[in-house]
Amino acid sequence: MLRIPSPFTSRLSTRQLLLSSRPLTHFYRLHTSQSQPQHQVTKCCSKKEKENETQKSVLTLSFWSSKQGWKRAAVNTLRCLAGCTLGDFSALWVLQSFYGHWGMGAIMGVSMASGITTSILLETVLLRRGADKLPWGLAFRTATGMSLVSMLAMETVQNLVDYHLTGGVVLLDDPRFWAAALVSMGAGFFAPMPFLLLWFLMSFSLKPPFLRISLKRNLFNACVVGLIIVIMLLSSICAVVLAVASSAAAVSVNPLPAPRNITWASSGPKRLASYLTLRTDRGSNSQIIWQGWDRAWRTIVSLQWVPAATEAPISSFQPFPTATPSASTKSKRASSPLQFVDVKVDDLKADLQHGVDESYTLDVKEGSNTIQITAKTVWGALHAFSTLQQIVISDGKGGLIIEQPVSIQDAPLYPYRGIMIDTGRNFISVNKILEQLNAMSLSKLNVLHWHLDDTQSWPVQIKAHPEMVKDAYSVREIYSHADIRRIIAYARDRGIRVIPEVDMPSHSSSGWKQADPKMVACADSWWSNDVWQYHTAVQPNPGQLDIIYDKTYDIVRDVYNELSGVFTDNWFHVGADELQPNCFNFSTYVQAWFAEDPSRTYNDLSQYWVDHAVPIFRNVSEKRRLIMWEDIVLSPEHAHDVPKDIVMQTWNNGLEYIQNLTARGYDVIVSSSDFFYLDCGSGGYVTNDPRYDVMSNPDPSTPNFNYGGIGGSWCAPYKTWQRIYDYDFTTNLTDAQAKHIIGATAPLWSEQVDDVTVSSKFWPRAAALAELVWSGNRDANGKKRTTLMTQRILNFREYLLANGVQAGNLVPKYCLQHPHACDLYYDQSAVV
Repeated sequence: MLRIPSPFTSRLSTRQLLLSSRPLTHFYRLHTSQSQPQHQVTKCCSKKEKENETQKSVLTLSFWSSKQGWKRAAVNTLRCLAGCTLGDFSALWVLQSFYGHWGMGAIMGVSMASGITTSILLETVLLRRGADKLPWGLAFRTATGMSLVSMLAMETVQNLVDYHLTGGVVLLDDPRFWAAALVSMGAGFFAPMPFLLLWFLMSFSLKPPFLRISLKRNLFNACVVGLIIVIMLLSSICAVVLAVASSAAAVSVNPLPAPRNITWASSGPKRLASYLTLRTDRGSNSQIIWQGWDRAWRTIVSLQWVPAATEAPISSFQPFPTATPSASTKSKRASSPLQFVDVKVDDLKADLQHGVDESYTLDVKEGSNTIQITAKTVWGALHAFSTLQQIVISDGKGGLIIEQPVSIQDAPLYPYRGIMIDTGRNFISVNKILEQLNAMSLSKLNVLHWHLDDTQSWPVQIKAHPEMVKDAYSVREIYSHADIRRIIAYARDRGIRVIPEVDMPSHSSSGWKQADPKMVACADSWWSNDVWQYHTAVQPNPGQLDIIYDKTYDIVRDVYNELSGVFTDNWFHVGADELQPNCFNFSTYVQAWFAEDPSRTYNDLSQYWVDHAVPIFRNVSEKRRLIMWEDIVLSPEHAHDVPKDIVMQTWNNGLEYIQNLTARGYDVIVSSSDFFYLDCGSGGYVTNDPRYDVMSNPDPSTPNFNYGGIGGSWCAPYKTWQRIYDYDFTTNLTDAQAKHIIGATAPLWSEQVDDVTVSSKFWPRAAALAELVWSGNRDANGKKRTTLMTQRILNFREYLLANGVQAGNLVPKYCLQHPHACDLYYDQSAVV
């Protein structure tokens, strides 16, 4: 059986090996196949040269001057580097993605083992298949003997550098991760080079220098050198860590929405370890939690967030009360960094439906190395992560800090907190909808009301009636079932419900008329008829479902049942707003129905719709709950009897209609157009309007339209974040009525909105609604906290931008960076 020569029995000289370009097998065969003395290596050195050689030490430059040795060591190091990097980083990514609960220590340990294993296998294959042509067994033993120590050194250095630069987190979409990877690979390349050279110098010499000279002395010197290198490396790392810790700046954070109860101490900022390990007990282990934490931690690490400016008083005047106290840079620091996030959830099975418990607590106690989170459900835990993202900030030196100790007890005021997106007037791409969901998650909004269609277009795939998408704007502007499911799943992972709306029987033309032209009334009429009292629609193009035509309900059932199978929420919005009586002048079925009984009214017609459509809507599930616009109860054409378990969404006449609906016993979603409509104030979209042609109002007795008037926007003016935030929609309600307010939604109708403008129209104004319905707009003393909200929402807009949400600007950047410098009044007592 062939054996590789031992470093202490080899008959080949170091010089013969290193000065030869032949592979290792040449010397291996020479040693094993020739036993005659003449084939042994001849003397290569004179007695004097031997004496000089015996005087060489590992501490001398000449000992390390072999160019051929360095070249061979470099080749082997590159092989090790390729194997180690491939095995290490791939294992690191897989383990962090699917086994994050193992903890960073275990993950990096397994990743190092994977890197070493991959490197040994790669080296074995190269020794077998490459120029050396060693047998498999010999190749494996050679790879193990030659590479194991070097790979251990390489893996250790690579992981130390990577852990220091990135916290050991693999962020494939972050350029900084790849830069750190290159640095760690460079460090890993140079670390084992001296050992590999020494291995080659020793492995094939006739009598190794360590045996021909003072073996003990050189071993001692080598150990001293290694110890010095290790001490220098550890000292450098410790110095950097201490420098990062000592430079942690005190920054007062101001999360949005403001928590219901947050208490900060003044013991100073506490730094975070390079990686926070999530720990859950068996009863709290959930994929939703692990994925949520992974997103939160990646965001924290990649953003290195620092608020642009914190709340500050105006000079020489009574200070504004701050939402959170500033931590003094001279205060006592905690001795150990935060290393763990412990999450305990009581009920992992609670479904994401209306009324689910979203409360949470978040605590960092004095001297603790753990962030403690408790929640009733996983959905509350997600909100805790969202808060944590905003209170963990960069120290400006590559580290992360959090003011501690901190104690947060938080829960929403209202269970229904949403925005409405309209994809009927203009198509909004899937990616842009996902962008809105990201912003909603950060601001703790939990309902996306999706107004799917309108008279202008039908963008939704319906397999039962595939012809309906002929009324989509183009083949690229259609939502498939897969698109919808993707949006729903993405939203659910972030604790957001997606509630669809199909507006019926009004606002119904496109799509429906493709299924059956007879089921749509007035589709071919002129929408305004040039005289408003004869209009058939409130906007172009006209069309309403024919309430009396029998087949209308067959197609409605098909569409509704199919969409109910795609959307997973128990709630479904079925429209019922702005029914236009004139439209039914074009319906022979409706006119014949009126002729049968002259006493019939449009109220009776609305009731006919309720009586025939609602049973269809309820039939899909006993858990089904319906939402309708207020019009079905409060418009002149209202139905006589609408079931009280149907939720009413109010948009007209503000407090008056809220009072009316709650007094009747309906649960109410507040969307008052005077406060919450985000599309208002952008001018008119109706084309060729001659009212824009005049510079001033020609009739002083009528309201201005163009100059100094509404400018064509029926719900002008523009709704600022202050107007949204200051809306007290429970004013003058009794306690019993107030209990019927389940929340609020800010609609964004899309007549003048598409992918380019949707994010800037929503954000950051929707964040004002988010805080209003999460923790309210008043402090513990009942005073409006709009002043405190100012810097909070300005900073939150910057945070949205950092997270990839194209939020609109609110102020010049000067005002952001200089709190209160742009205030209207210096005298703060003038601020209500």
